[in-house]
Order: sequence, then C-alpha cells, then structure tokens
Amino acid sequence: MEENIFSKLVNALKEEHLTLSSIESFTGGLFSKSVTDISGSSQVFFGSLVTYKTSIKEDVLHIKKEIIDKYGVVSKQTSIEMVKKGKEMFNTDVVVSFTGNAGPTVCEDNKQVGECYISILYLDNIYSFSYLFKDLSRDGVRNNSVNSAAKEILKIISKNSIKNNN
Repeated sequence: MEENIFSKLVNALKEEHLTLSSIESFTGGLFSKSVTDISGSSQVFFGSLVTYKTSIKEDVLHIKKEIIDKYGVVSKQTSIEMVKKGKEMFNTDVVVSFTGNAGPTVCEDNKQVGECYISILYLDNIYSFSYLFKDLSRDGVRNNSVNSAAKEILKIISKNSIKNNN
C-alpha cells in the first residue's frame, strides 16, 4: 500500500526540522485533521484557524476589507494574505491557506464551483496555486484541495532540501 500523502508530509517536516500550521476556509479544518490523523504530527504541527465566514477573516485574522472587496474572498490575493497572517499567528516555518468554493452553487463574488486558491508560505517565500476541480462533490473539491496542498508542500520541501544539500 502506498504511504499516505500526509504521512509523507509529516515525515518530511520532521526530517527537515520544520513546523507547520494552516489557515482554512472552505476546507473547514480538513487539512489540519488530515495532518493530525498521523501519529507523531504533534512534533511538527502547531495548529489551525478555520475562517469560514468572511467576517472572521476580517475580524479575527485581520485580512483587510479592501483586499476582500477588491479581489473577493475566493482569490489568490486573499489566500496570500491568509498565509501572511497565519505566519504572524503561529510563527511556523510553513503555513498553508485555503480559500475556495466547494459548491453546490456559484458564490457571492461569482467564483465557480470547484474554484480554489491555496497559498504556501515556506521560510518567508510565498507560493500560490489555483485550481478548478470541475464536476466533483463538495467533499471531492475539499479532498482534492487538501491533497494538492500536501503534494505542493512536499515538492517545495524537497526542492529546498536539495538546494541546501548542494
């Protein structure tokens, strides 16, 4: 059986002595649950904040209303702000954020069902990804999003590990 992507992620974080946190919206804590399902994750995972409502993004996470008004809550710009604020909140080496529309309908800022934005802050560098998971259920969109994020974090860790070893 292939090793779970989250087992690989936790092991890579341990090997590189890196810490992880997440700021989640439409995934509702699924990423943090997937990480904490792995035995030993407490050595690397600090925590998560689920900012499902826009007002929580503004009032708790302190995302500027102007960013949300200009770009929408489901946007690359909002996901980038989410990881920056997550870094301030958790002070981890790696922060991942999720904002998107899992459906079943188009959301208030006309974002398509399955449209999502993931940002990853890795040692002060920010990487952003956009996905459109078409024709999937809510759970399918959410599961694909958290799995995609785990894979992207692993790629970033691997690429930076190779650089540091040369």
